[in-house]
Amino acid sequence: VSQHVLVCALHELGCLVLRLGTSASPLVAEPATGIVEPVVSVLIHPSHAARLSASWCLASIAVALPSQLTPLLDRCVERMDKLRSSPEAVAGYSSALAALLGGVYQCPLGIPHSKGKQIFSIAEELLRTASQNSRLSLQRTQSGWLLLGALMTLGPSVIKNHLPRMLLLWRNAFPRSVRELESEKVRGEAFTWQVTLEGRAGALGAMYSFLLNCRDLVTEDVIRRMLAPLECALVMMSQLASVIKMYGSQLKASAATIRLRLYDVLSLLPPESFDGLYPNLLRELVAEFTLTDNPANTTTSQLRFMCHADDNVILGSWLQETDHKAIEDQLQPNSASGSGTLEHDSQSLFIRCPPNEPIPGPLPLGVAVIDSSVKLYGVIFRHVAHKHRYQMLQHFNECIRQAKGPRQQAVQMNVFTAVLCALKSLAELKASLGPDDVKKAAFSLIMDAMSSNNPILRCAAGEALGRLAQVVGDSKFIAEMAQHSFDKLKSARDVVSRTGHSLALGCLHRYVGGMGSNQHLNTSVSILLALAQDFNSPVVQVRQL
Repeated sequence: VSQHVLVCALHELGCLVLRLGTSASPLVAEPATGIVEPVVSVLIHPSHAARLSASWCLASIAVALPSQLTPLLDRCVERMDKLRSSPEAVAGYSSALAALLGGVYQCPLGIPHSKGKQIFSIAEELLRTASQNSRLSLQRTQSGWLLLGALMTLGPSVIKNHLPRMLLLWRNAFPRSVRELESEKVRGEAFTWQVTLEGRAGALGAMYSFLLNCRDLVTEDVIRRMLAPLECALVMMSQLASVIKMYGSQLKASAATIRLRLYDVLSLLPPESFDGLYPNLLRELVAEFTLTDNPANTTTSQLRFMCHADDNVILGSWLQETDHKAIEDQLQPNSASGSGTLEHDSQSLFIRCPPNEPIPGPLPLGVAVIDSSVKLYGVIFRHVAHKHRYQMLQHFNECIRQAKGPRQQAVQMNVFTAVLCALKSLAELKASLGPDDVKKAAFSLIMDAMSSNNPILRCAAGEALGRLAQVVGDSKFIAEMAQHSFDKLKSARDVVSRTGHSLALGCLHRYVGGMGSNQHLNTSVSILLALAQDFNSPVVQVRQL
């Protein structure tokens, strides 16, 4: 059977069982005709996607029928032990265990406390024996860390006793010093590097799950001990380009996963706890979303969410509350909607889904890395000195200027998402953007996009202008911004400029009220009213209204 057919069938079966709830028990009760055995049989399928879908389907059965949770865990542990020499079985049964553990929080009675200890031992054993058999090295490494990440979802009460061991595992996953990091670059070959990188990505993934699910255990001492491997991971990231060049492009995905996991972990730590990493980290983040080392025109999926919900109507996704929403979203330009699927990120098996998304749908790795980088940039921007803010804004202007065609739009979209994240973060803290040179650099960046042919970029520019007005704390500067748009609207005749600058006025009013002057309020209303009566351009009319 085609892997795609299997994936679709398993997704439908899982959704059906979740809807049926305990009414689905007849589908499980009969050993001969039940659904469990056919689903379990897919766990050793050659296709990674099919195995993950089967894992998710098993977890759905356990959530719908909590009495099945512990028996399913036992079945997977037993079969994994029997088939421990099969790479597919190791990968399949460990992903099933991870998915089942991720569903425990939805089962009121949970699982026996001893199960956590048992699976921790299995995970440790997988990591310990990974180097003993090269045919199984990759699967054992990935599976061991996947199980440890899933165990974190059981919460502090289970993890507390294992924390010292976890800290040791994290420390051992990375070189102890920069010298050790340098020396390992000349050792090994492509396969050993892939196993190494997957192991480090897995370690970071388990850290992320720990920070997400065990906040009560995250003390200053624990953070301090986690920072050593994190610092090493950051230094290693800057050297991975040479490793990939030396050992082959098949390492690119593992390297990207490390970047994704590191950004995710840091986003959950107090920003002041890793301020020593800012210089190197900012360099990596900015390179990430300005596509410095990325030949593809990859864009973030977050820009639409950074814009105000009321602007959806002018972005085309106006069928939000209908059955057509999924299709409409996929038809939008630069939309990542519909591209999410389990095999993009195995950790999604145990990360909690939003209530309206029963099936996890992590986005493609390239998009996910940029999404994570812009979010982290927004978090740490407020801790950066004004001088460096100015330098980064100038750098963004330069990156956009140097890029051409579709690539320019991709860079702009990523940059605007990062800038919007930063401005929103500043606004939440009621912090200032900085002195005049920083304000002007930001204003210049925003104005260049106000006349973009891409409607979402114009929308983002308007949103950024409104957010900028929130954080400049200078009524004179805000008045100048408004006047700039007034002048443009009076002279512009093209639809793009008119829609962009009218949206800018709307966003200024949205975020700073009457802009500190009744005169500007009156001027805005009179200009927008005049444009709304321009029957020659329905697009302009919609924007004004």
